Amino acid sequence: MTRPFFCVFFSIASLISAMAGEVPSQKIDHIFAAYDKPNSPRCSVGIVRNGKFAYRKSYGSASLELGVPLTTHSVFYMASVSKQFTGASIVLAAEQGYLSLDDDVRD
Repeated sequence: MTRPFFCVFFSIASLISAMAGEVPSQKIDHIFAAYDKPNSPRCSVGIVRNGKFAYRKSYGSASLELGVPLTTHSVFYMASVSKQFTGASIVLAAEQGYLSLDDDVRD
């Protein structure tokens, strides 16, 4: 069995948190339309507001070989994937003036 692929989009959470009102589910569905096919690798989106899910949906298959659909309760094994998001978060924080990329790591 091949290792399944997945994607996580933190930029959508940033977009949603900046917007007032309801979560624009049609826009999110449009962004992830390429993953919403039976033969597509998996992809899940979750948006949390005030500690609760404001939006969650899964797209594609949990298993391409078995044709099992992905659900919002599916488990993802993150491994080293989170490092790139940590790096992106640090760069965004630096751009917004919360820190400097030249700051000591202990700060």
